[in-house]
Formats: sequence, C-alpha cells, structure tokens
Amino acid sequence: MLQLFGVSMTTIVAVLGAAGAAIALALKDSLANVAGGIMIIITHPFKQGDLISVGENRGYVEAIDLFLTKLRTFDRRTVSIPNGLINTSVVYNESDREIRRVDRSYSIAYEADIAKAIDTLKRVCAESEFIVSDPPPIIGAGTYGDNGITIECLAYCRMEDYWNAGYDLNKRVKDAFAEEGIEIPYPHMDVTVKNETTLE
Repeated sequence: MLQLFGVSMTTIVAVLGAAGAAIALALKDSLANVAGGIMIIITHPFKQGDLISVGENRGYVEAIDLFLTKLRTFDRRTVSIPNGLINTSVVYNESDREIRRVDRSYSIAYEADIAKAIDTLKRVCAESEFIVSDPPPIIGAGTYGDNGITIECLAYCRMEDYWNAGYDLNKRVKDAFAEEGIEIPYPHMDVTVKNETTLE
C-alpha cells in the first residue's frame, strides 16, 4: 500500500533492519541471562541453600530468578551473578554429596620416623568425632621440601562438618606429634662466627 503512494520500501526495510539489529544487540546479554535462568530451572544443577562455586565466587544460594542468581558468601556479603555467566561457567556444587574429603598436609623433619607419623595420623583420624571411617582416610608420604617431608592426609567427613573437621585435625595432629616426639620442622639458620687475629 505504501508503494502505491510512492513511498520507497527499501528505506523502510533498511531502517527496520537497523533498528532490529540494534535492539537485538542491546538485549543480547539480557536474553542470555533469561536463557541461562531457564536452563538452571530445567537442569537443576543446584538449588536454594546449596554451597556452590562459580569462578572466584563461592557461597550459599539465596535466590534464583530468570536473570540473576544470588549467593551469600562466608563473610556475609550478597553476590548477584548473571545466569548467562553461570550457564557458560564450570559450577561446583559442594552440597550435592553427603560426604566430602578434607585434604591436609603435615611436615615432619627428615630425621623423623615416617611410619610412626603415618600411624599417628591414622590414630588421630580414628579418634576425631568429625572424620568418618567409610571411606577410610588415605595417608602417605608426600613431597620433599627444604626443611622436611610432608605427610598427606586425605580424610572424609560429613558435608556439614567440613570446616570443623579440618580445624580439629590440625589441633589433634599438633598435640599427637608432640606426644610422640615427632618433630615439625621450621626454617632456621646456623650462624658461624669466625674470630680473626690481626697481626701487627
């Protein structure tokens, strides 16, 4: 009809195309966030209350909507992450399992008895109220450092006891090593003083 009145359709189509492209570019991120929110709702990689890690952000999920997912961090801050970013990132759900592994490394002096240190760590894990027996802890000699050798302790605990389990292990190991006479190395320096006699 516009052509019958002499209006050029080429100009109108070009304007509409340019406007459509501009609108699409302006809404690109918003549409990606909506699509990410829909994917989260459909696939359920996490739910409200779960402890998750997305990139450098780690916290408990407080809310999930179409555009944003809100996390409460350990220092009581609220982080809002666009769902589009979550949809294209690796997400660690730390609340998805009942059991979680606690990794700890303890250094002993090179002169210390490695077998005795390993047995001591096994005893500490068995006595801890936070460490579970199934699966059993994995304990063995690790890397060689400048001042000593590390003993790796890979123990398992209930998810809700993760932090307490680590703190409890550190305290118990320090006391147990002292009781068994196992030296924990620390950096030190030997200084030799040389006296020189001046001849006249």
